[in-house]
Amino acid sequence: MSEPRHLRPGQSDPTGPDQGTEPLAVDLQEIGRVRLLRGDEAVMLAQAMALGRTARATLAAAAPALSAADIADIEAAVREGERARHALIEVNLRPRRLHASHAGRAGTGHGGRGVAD
Repeated sequence: MSEPRHLRPGQSDPTGPDQGTEPLAVDLQEIGRVRLLRGDEAVMLAQAMALGRTARATLAAAAPALSAADIADIEAAVREGERARHALIEVNLRPRRLHASHAGRAGTGHGGRGVAD
């Protein structure tokens, strides 16, 4: 399956699976809709996430002494860090899909369990 090029890194395809589909199939479809990251994209997201954490700590420690403009800027960095964190989480589901794909081809997962296990 080719991945849509219009998606940003870690962004899911907005078209959802059919409601009547099996839970495992739904899970695999959702995981498969996330575009993989290039190395530089992963670094940028990790840096944004780290800046967001630092911004959150700064806001918690110094909020009363900050101007409204500074608070708005820091809150924007916190939000950007959260977006980066969620993008990394989405992308990191990809290995799960690959594992399930290989288990499905073999007919069982580890220890003779089925794919859903």
